[in-house]
Amino acid sequence: GWEKLGHKEVAHRAERDVIEVGANEGRFDKLRLSVTGNDIELFDLKVHYGNGETQDVSVRETLREGSRTRVIDLPGEARVIKRVDLVYKTEGKR
Repeated sequence: GWEKLGHKEVAHRAERDVIEVGANEGRFDKLRLSVTGNDIELFDLKVHYGNGETQDVSVRETLREGSRTRVIDLPGEARVIKRVDLVYKTEGKR
């Protein structure tokens, strides 16, 4: 099963946002994002780990309301995710 680590309500223009996670959520080796309320075009994300390392991920997916990204495997051992930076553009009706 999947565990919800956080959520972000986004504006309707090209955006950058951050989902704060933190050590209390546990250690992870995979990541998946879901979209509710509108469609978005997700370009890239950057995962910031608790140990200070980062990982850039090119997503390049159009996500319809109610859909999810592919499973994003995070290299190495399961680690604490401090935050996830998103680069996206909203689309659609709102």
